[in-house]
Amino acid sequence: DEAITFLSEKKVIDDVRVAGLLAERLCRDKAWAKERICADLDCRGASPESIEHALQRLPPDADSAQRFLQKHRGAEVQQLSRRLAAAGYDAEIIRACLGLD
Repeated sequence: DEAITFLSEKKVIDDVRVAGLLAERLCRDKAWAKERICADLDCRGASPESIEHALQRLPPDADSAQRFLQKHRGAEVQQLSRRLAAAGYDAEIIRACLGLD
């Protein structure tokens, strides 16, 4: 306990900073909602205070949800585009059907 206290005081161990960095990474890379990030940080043993601080620094869930949809919609659109092309549809028709005009 003394070693942990010493390292915390010297800012070698900074739970708030670690939780914040992890939350930012999960939000940015995985486009997770705050609730899911909160659960993940809790499972990793982060303190309620560090979780709260980390979540306050994140963008609104609506923004993260848009990023999530953009990330996954792109894959769907590409897959559908390939399937339509393989079925013989013209590129112009494919773009129009997928709303890419």
